[in-house]
Amino acid sequence: MRAFDYQRQPKVAVPVCPVCATPNNSATAVDRWDFLVGISQCTCGLKYLNPRMTEAAYAEFYRDHYRPLVREWELRAGTPLPIEPFQRQHGRSIGRLAHDILKRNGGRGLDVGGGTGAVLDGFSECVKVSVGTVVDPNTTELETASAKGYQTHAGTLESLPDGEWDVILCSQTVDHVCDPLAGLRNLRSKMAAQGWLWIDIALKTLIKIDHPLYWSVPSFKQALRMTGWRIASTCDDGTHRGFICEGA
Repeated sequence: MRAFDYQRQPKVAVPVCPVCATPNNSATAVDRWDFLVGISQCTCGLKYLNPRMTEAAYAEFYRDHYRPLVREWELRAGTPLPIEPFQRQHGRSIGRLAHDILKRNGGRGLDVGGGTGAVLDGFSECVKVSVGTVVDPNTTELETASAKGYQTHAGTLESLPDGEWDVILCSQTVDHVCDPLAGLRNLRSKMAAQGWLWIDIALKTLIKIDHPLYWSVPSFKQALRMTGWRIASTCDDGTHRGFICEGA
């Protein structure tokens, strides 16, 4: 029996859209682990959990429960995959695309939500990163990143370390945040002059308690504009839409 009891977790109501502040009603839905959730749909295209777990509850969830629940779901679906090779290949794909479009080296690299550092491993095979920093709430995965020589910081998009970076990777992360505008502004404040950002959103996804947000392309473009980012290029692999961004 799973140890995580979603219904007992502390939660907060989300009375307005986290992007455009439009009031919305909540309807019930069932997530991929059969947890009963509330979800709202905004006219701007964003869907979001309402209510959602508190930030403290999410921090504990990612530290102690997220990976075991994902593994349980993969086994049930018959698709268990070793995560690090997948992440490394994903990093290579980002690196090749970014190099072809921007023709730049990476310089100082920050991977937000990078866990073990595998995405940054793959990315660095294509785009030179002189100093790599990995941010993730899962301290166990950060131990693996640290053993590879990366600097690490236990945190989230909303709680980044001090410093500035030439390239920031935020892959399969922005669906997980509680305050997206604050997080995107925080990213912008960490960007060095002439730096750039890779960030992506899920295009097709199940309802998941680990995803407070379900972006549409228009709602995410609106959020980027509101937080000081200029979109230089986009790409679509069928499951995610990626954005290469620079400071506006």
